[in-house]
Amino acid sequence: MIDSAIRDFLAFAAKHNIVVIPMKYSDKLPLIPWKELQSRHPTQQEIDGWFRSRNNVNIGVVCGTISGGDGFSLVVVDIDSMEVYNALCPDGSPTRAVKTSRGIHLYFLVRGMVPKTKLEIKMPDGSLAGIDIQGEGTCVVAPGSVHETGHIYAWANDKEIMHVEAETPEYFSQVITARLDIVCKQKGWEILNKEVKHDIDRLLDGVGIGRRNNSGYLLAAYYRQGGKTDREALAQVMEWNQKNQPPLLDSEITAIVQSCYKPGAKYNFNFGGEGGADDDPLAPYYEKKRLRTDLIAKDMMEEMSIKTIRDTEEILFYED
Repeated sequence: MIDSAIRDFLAFAAKHNIVVIPMKYSDKLPLIPWKELQSRHPTQQEIDGWFRSRNNVNIGVVCGTISGGDGFSLVVVDIDSMEVYNALCPDGSPTRAVKTSRGIHLYFLVRGMVPKTKLEIKMPDGSLAGIDIQGEGTCVVAPGSVHETGHIYAWANDKEIMHVEAETPEYFSQVITARLDIVCKQKGWEILNKEVKHDIDRLLDGVGIGRRNNSGYLLAAYYRQGGKTDREALAQVMEWNQKNQPPLLDSEITAIVQSCYKPGAKYNFNFGGEGGADDDPLAPYYEKKRLRTDLIAKDMMEEMSIKTIRDTEEILFYED
């Protein structure tokens, strides 16, 4: 018989278009190959087989555009320290949240495709705390699952998942980092690193609605880093576009590539691996290994307009 907590989360996931996968009991290890489920939803027969025919199984959530809908991605901010969470959110979570063994998961629906970002904080006593922004190509443990310590993941509130508008893939991570920088200054903490990587291999087989524009721009940036001309990049991105479901119009692909190659356009993303440049576009903002998000915010304010998210009072920045 399926566990009641797992059953409740399956109903929540179905209602919110969230893709689920089975995970090893008291572990975070997926029990199935799940790359395919980053681009399609499982059938009800598959779900029944995973959770009705097995005892002692955890449940996982696939993050990214597949679990969003209408152009949004499901992004989970994984904070492994309640001290850090309480400092970042003194009034409590503004969105749906899950209590984990050591910290909390914050669920967001963010416009466009969001890459995984890893932040590490050095506390005054020398201990480290982490914040992982789980975006495209990642998964997290869901409520109803059991941690190796025996802790049961459970909802921390029943709020709706907050929607966040974003104009660039890095936008959401930049906002979180800027907020964290303010808190670190107040608390005497130190941000040790900010790691954002775009996995080109995940895009090459084509993507679906909600990912095509961002993915096309990232591919064009990858080719520009590799020294290809705009015409060469356009030919490559046009060929890639035919694998998308459905493909964008040729005129849209042309506009995307042209926007990436125009003077001053941002293209020096961190792709890792070979083929593109590995230079960190945030390198100018580091000072003695510390990310100066105050300088990022200054540059953002010079080029971006102040907006608010729906009915909240959170002020964010994005290109107008």
